[in-house]
Amino acid sequence: MNTVIPPGGMRCSEVLAQLSEFLDGGLSVGERGAIEAHVRVCPDCTRFGGVFSTVLGRLRQERRTDPDAGRAPE
Repeated sequence: MNTVIPPGGMRCSEVLAQLSEFLDGGLSVGERGAIEAHVRVCPDCTRFGGVFSTVLGRLRQERRTDPDAGRAPE
């Protein structure tokens, strides 16, 4: 049986599930290291992570400048 270990020991779905916590700094050193190892060799997660990080950063910036931004109208 040939079992392929994903980069960093994590599958893409596992990386994506923890991406928000990763960007918020809420993961342990080991969890961060596993994600970083995966992203170093996975072009799909690198690309998605970069886009996700950019969008999240823009939303946070908008929220800081306009606390009502993104709220649904009443």
